[in-house]
Amino acid sequence: MLNRRITAGIIMLLIVVLGVSAVGCKKTEKKQGKPAEKVEEPEPEPIVNPLTGSFDFDEKALNRRICGFVVENHPDARPQIGMDDEKYSPDIILEGEVEGGISRMLWLYADYKKLPDVIGPLRSARPPYIRFSKMFDSYFIHWGMSHTEGGYTGANTYFRRLKTDHINAMDFPDKSEAFGRDTSTGKSLEHTGRAYGKNIPAAIKEAGFRIKPKPYTKLKWREENGPVSDKTCGEVTVEFSRISGSTHWTYDKEKNVYRTDSFMNNTERDNLLVLASETEYITNAIYQGHGVTYCNYKLTGGDAWFISNGTWEKLKWKRLGENDKTLYLYKVIKNKVPKTEAELAADKKAAEEEGKDPEAVKDYKIEKTEEEYELNRGKSWIGWISSNNGGKVNITKIKEETEDSEEDA
Repeated sequence: MLNRRITAGIIMLLIVVLGVSAVGCKKTEKKQGKPAEKVEEPEPEPIVNPLTGSFDFDEKALNRRICGFVVENHPDARPQIGMDDEKYSPDIILEGEVEGGISRMLWLYADYKKLPDVIGPLRSARPPYIRFSKMFDSYFIHWGMSHTEGGYTGANTYFRRLKTDHINAMDFPDKSEAFGRDTSTGKSLEHTGRAYGKNIPAAIKEAGFRIKPKPYTKLKWREENGPVSDKTCGEVTVEFSRISGSTHWTYDKEKNVYRTDSFMNNTERDNLLVLASETEYITNAIYQGHGVTYCNYKLTGGDAWFISNGTWEKLKWKRLGENDKTLYLYKVIKNKVPKTEAELAADKKAAEEEGKDPEAVKDYKIEKTEEEYELNRGKSWIGWISSNNGGKVNITKIKEETEDSEEDA
């Protein structure tokens, strides 16, 4: 009996020892087990230049506003300085008629801390340029402005109406030494205004403007650049109106850019975008001894042409929101939609009443939808043309594809 108790005790002791040992082993396995698998973190989103879609943009600049400069394009003012700068050419060059058939430009930069050494010649502000810059919440830098007089509403009124942060280099205190005249060129005084890029940040600080941007137009970009259609464009001439000059571009297939000698320099652009708008011509009262007839773009919307990668596409554009907040580019898509039985019956009856074959009536209708358009990434030239006063886009196909290739788009 005693032996049985001893034997039972020994067995119980072994069970306890083995149990403790097993628990210890499990704890050891947990401590010495395989390391937890590393969770791969997603790659950070690339920092994109809001005006070009390029990926080599300074993240800090996203918290700074876009900056625009009014630059003239009178033949006597050419070549413009900084337009074809190898490192810091404008992200967007906007060109449109101002008065007397002469065009003027607005150069937009996404980062005002990366500018050419010299920009010019600066020239005076016009209302359409102020309105366009408002779409991008940009600072607006100019040399002089048009004034409200008679039936004409000038830039001075638009600055006030749209609450535009602008620097008029003509009367700016300029402790930062950001502006000046270069009379060494021998050109007339109106063609000598200059902005000095390295001092522009100090001038903006001196002006006391808001630094952080408010919501503004965000252009849409394709994942990868490529042809935009099967319609080729070897050359394009853009006429702003029936009384204005024109800008001519030629496709460089090797570099995949469009080049122009219209400005007497080496300007190249990845993209060309033409926006058609209604215009009106308004003659103000006397200015410097004579009347001036200004070309005013209404900027409500209209046809558009996008030219890139040796190809082109017909689009539409319009503004969204009050106070010129958004530039919206879109393509009109036509879809075939089956008619309802009632619609089809009504159409057949109408055809029969008109003496037409009711069986020839189509069993579908066309519905149009808008699809926001994505651009190729790159630097752009935007040209305004008059939709009601002879503005034209003349496109020539790439020569190697056809001999007789010119067409009026």
